[in-house]
Amino acid sequence: METLQKVFQLHQQGYWQEAETYLEKLIELKPNDPQVWFQLARTRIQLGKWEEGLQNCQQALTLNSSHPEIWMYLGNQYMAQNQLKKAEHAYEKALELNPQLWLIHNYLGYICEEDDDLKGAVGH
Repeated sequence: METLQKVFQLHQQGYWQEAETYLEKLIELKPNDPQVWFQLARTRIQLGKWEEGLQNCQQALTLNSSHPEIWMYLGNQYMAQNQLKKAEHAYEKALELNPQLWLIHNYLGYICEEDDDLKGAVGH
C-alpha cells in the first residue's frame, strides 16, 4: 500500500501525468493488484483518457469483483457519460456488496426517474 501512497500524493498535487507514468511502471511489478489498476483507471479518466480508464477499471474488477468502491466509481463514470443502463448495473453490483452505500440509492432513484419508473425511484 505504501507504493500507492506516492500515487495519492501525486493526485493531491495535481500531477496526473506523473501518476500515470508511475502506475504504468507499478503495473509491471504488480500486474495482479486490483488497487493499482483502479488507481490507473482514476488517473487516466482524470487525464481525459476515458476508454483506457474504463478498461483499467474493468481489469481491476476482473482481479477483484467484490470491491464496491470500484463498482461505484465505474457507475459514476457511466452516469457522467449518460450511459444509464451500464451505470445502473454497476451501482447494483456495488449495493449487492455493500448495502450501506446510501448515495447509490440516490443515483439509482435518478436512473429510475429517467426511465419513467416512478415506483422504482421512490423505492430508492
